[in-house]
Amino acid sequence: MSRSVPLPSEIAAEWSGAEVLYPFAKRAAVGPVDLQVRRGERVLLLGPSGSGKSTLLLTLTGLIPDSIPAEVKGHVHLFGADVGTQKPWGWACHVAQYFQDADQTLCGMRVEDEIAFALENCALPPERISEAVTRAMRKVGVPEEWRQRRSAQLSGGERQLVALAATLVQEAPLFVADEPTAHLAPEAARRLHALLTSGEGGQTILIVDHRLDGLIESIDRMVVLGRDGTIIAQGDPRMIFREERALLQAHGIWCPVRALSMRS
Repeated sequence: MSRSVPLPSEIAAEWSGAEVLYPFAKRAAVGPVDLQVRRGERVLLLGPSGSGKSTLLLTLTGLIPDSIPAEVKGHVHLFGADVGTQKPWGWACHVAQYFQDADQTLCGMRVEDEIAFALENCALPPERISEAVTRAMRKVGVPEEWRQRRSAQLSGGERQLVALAATLVQEAPLFVADEPTAHLAPEAARRLHALLTSGEGGQTILIVDHRLDGLIESIDRMVVLGRDGTIIAQGDPRMIFREERALLQAHGIWCPVRALSMRS
């Protein structure tokens, strides 16, 4: 069972001088980074491949360095508390993390058990778990007939949908998604973007994604990492795509044409 902690801070996530150096690496994978994500804010983290986006997300609950060896400098805080005050799983009731690889979320159980797993760890009553599982399945588009199927027997795209449901079902104050649409069909990707940016329940969203259609219109702030793993721009995404286009292109970041024509 996860040990709950109070959530007094208006800052959901914060990195202060955060820098990550993997063993035997010659330079930091990301950082130093100074970044705050306010509660209820929807933030897109953008950057070229290798800029350290995933690494930065993995420091958020302490998976780096607790499970993935690396030296972390600076400070990382969740809701005002130092991340290191709990083990990564201790934050499960407050942070829902969705990974690129569905197998990092799923355990090979029946689909309904996969989706219920995090809620059972938070010791919710069975009736609430059952209702939440049904609600998450409908949101993501997981068919009822999948309930008794083993997730290991599903296709890659099907497992991705189940992993999404298993993450969304937590309804955690902070939802962190690393390339959530990478393996989804266009319609499923649009549905997910709509879910993440609906503002339902005041959930804080921190997302890494390269499929920007239907996303940038609903994002409050975009933070851009450069090739060296430091922040090179942040602010309204439409403004950045218009005014910093040359900078983004120099760092290998694609600028959607539609964003250039949208009003602020």
